[in-house]
Amino acid sequence: MFSTASVKRILAIARIEMLQLMRERTTFSLIVIIPALQLILFGYAINLDPKEVTLAIAGTKPGLYDRVTEIAEKTTYFKTPTELLPQGQAAEQVRTGKALIGIELPEEGDFDDFDKESKPLTLYIDASDSIAVAAAAAALENGYMRQLASMQETPITTEVHWLFNPERRTAWTIVPGLIGAVVMISMLMLGALSLVSERERGTWETLLTTPVRNIEALLGKLTPCAILSLVQAGIVMVAASLLFGVPMTGSLGLLFVVIPLFATAHLMLGFAFSAFAKTQLQAVQGAVAFYLPSMLLSGFMFPYQGMPTWAQIFAEVIPLTHFVRIARGLLLRGQSLAEMWPDLLAIVLFLLIAMTLALGAYRKNLD
Repeated sequence: MFSTASVKRILAIARIEMLQLMRERTTFSLIVIIPALQLILFGYAINLDPKEVTLAIAGTKPGLYDRVTEIAEKTTYFKTPTELLPQGQAAEQVRTGKALIGIELPEEGDFDDFDKESKPLTLYIDASDSIAVAAAAAALENGYMRQLASMQETPITTEVHWLFNPERRTAWTIVPGLIGAVVMISMLMLGALSLVSERERGTWETLLTTPVRNIEALLGKLTPCAILSLVQAGIVMVAASLLFGVPMTGSLGLLFVVIPLFATAHLMLGFAFSAFAKTQLQAVQGAVAFYLPSMLLSGFMFPYQGMPTWAQIFAEVIPLTHFVRIARGLLLRGQSLAEMWPDLLAIVLFLLIAMTLALGAYRKNLD
């Protein structure tokens, strides 16, 4: 099919292209960095078994509290609770987000004298992220029942209440984070391609000759994209409600205030990538290098509680981590602004940092 001369020409062109790739240090480094980043994250940061799961125990029996706490510690899933709460507080701790699992101890009896008339141990589980707590809850329940079974013949059961997502539907857990993931990727890409594409077309130089200020140009270019983010989020939410029955228990108005802030933060970051990059490929690779760890470490795909401490620290810097919490809190838990303001503040701080970076990069190109 190919003659010897044809093969030589193909190899010659391939050699030239390889030399050009090697000469573009940024492009070549990203080609190496992205697979290495994936390997590190999947090898060291991603863990489907949660750790340090917050636990609240309520009741009136200190002896039973000690035994249940001991069982929880043996599972290695839980953060040791600091105190025995008053009777009836377990469910409230889960509803307010202070614990992922709440345990209500029986009012009568102690661990060593249960009988068939005794009330069961009652678990209240936050199922807004059922993947993060299912294994821990199962280990706790099994450990409790094994301990009782080894002491007596009377069967003792546990009563489990899955809050916010009673059927533990995966779609209910995924969709709130999916809204953020869709907006993040779209806005990063649009921002990353905005300036570098204009530079390649030659229209950027024309803009520099106008009296438009940096911040005016930046906001003018990115405002339509922020509006587009609302359309994207609306489409995902409507589809999720119609197809999967995802509830909208909280304030949708508040969510549609958060989305433009979240979108603008990634637009600004993408614009900074675009200002620093020399080609569209470099800008896109910079965006990919950011959103890849965001997807993996935010709690959207894998449980946040399963990550090591260093990965959790890094995840707290990522806006998607905080958006996932806000979206699940609003759609599934019906939380108010007072309950989610720390996550909203984190998104605003990232937005300010990204805007400073983008303006600095834009000013550098002007010079």
